[in-house]
Amino acid sequence: MHFIKKLYQFIFFILILAQPLCVYAQDAKTTVTKIEFSNNKKLSITLNNSAEYKLFTLGNPDRLLIEIKKAELFKKDYLPKKPDFIKKITFHKNNQTLIITLFFNEKYLAKNTNFDKKNKIISCDLEPRNKESVSYSQDEKDDLQNLITQEEKDDLSQNSVKKNIIKNGEEKKLNKSKYFF
Repeated sequence: MHFIKKLYQFIFFILILAQPLCVYAQDAKTTVTKIEFSNNKKLSITLNNSAEYKLFTLGNPDRLLIEIKKAELFKKDYLPKKPDFIKKITFHKNNQTLIITLFFNEKYLAKNTNFDKKNKIISCDLEPRNKESVSYSQDEKDDLQNLITQEEKDDLSQNSVKKNIIKNGEEKKLNKSKYFF
């Protein structure tokens, strides 16, 4: 009986000592180890642990924000190599959240956002929001306007023909109903 009591005390003592280790493991910081851009405008953020994150775009100025909870940079003065379509990259800490902001030269969207759990990489494709606009000469603009105007006229004439057919059909029905009364 004395042995069992000592065994329970020992197990209780071990559980009390192990509790702070479990809390420490849950509060472990995530470190951003690398930020890179591929030639096809894919953003990759490498972490040392899995993490909760949000990724969204904002305007005025056009930018992408990546918020990573309980995270920090591996070096305080870290600046990744930025591609031409990005003006600047900033890092900001808000409580336990690391905020990475990419300021764009033009409007971009983040698409195909993914978190690779095995390699611990947040990734997304960066696509221009407005595709290049097509420029037309004045002659081409006039031709397009004439084409649109002609299509509108054709539509109007077809609608008036349909109305006349419907109107004539209703008149015939009324004429037939006069004879049945």
